[in-house]
Amino acid sequence: MVRITAAFSDLAAATGLTVTLAEKPALPRPEEAVDLLSGGAILDLGEVGSATVELTVHVRARPAPGWLACRSTTRFVAGGFHEDDFEIWDGVGVLVAQSRQLALLP
Repeated sequence: MVRITAAFSDLAAATGLTVTLAEKPALPRPEEAVDLLSGGAILDLGEVGSATVELTVHVRARPAPGWLACRSTTRFVAGGFHEDDFEIWDGVGVLVAQSRQLALLP
């Protein structure tokens, strides 16, 4: 069974307070990037995939033109379930999207 709930807004009309308590990931130039499958998140555990149980995505802003920087973190694995927090930052340091996933390891 799949259940989807969506809410939409005009991001250009958002005029509320903005506070950023984190920084975009520091990344090498694209030609110096490393293989993403060599480590990170659940990849550090030797797992290369999982099945999504629940996923929430928040689109925060329109990205500036250019490359995007992403950060994926997993802090807990319990009973085969893990969470994955994902951030997408634009080239000028604005958080443009984030998500949280609850997933099951194979």
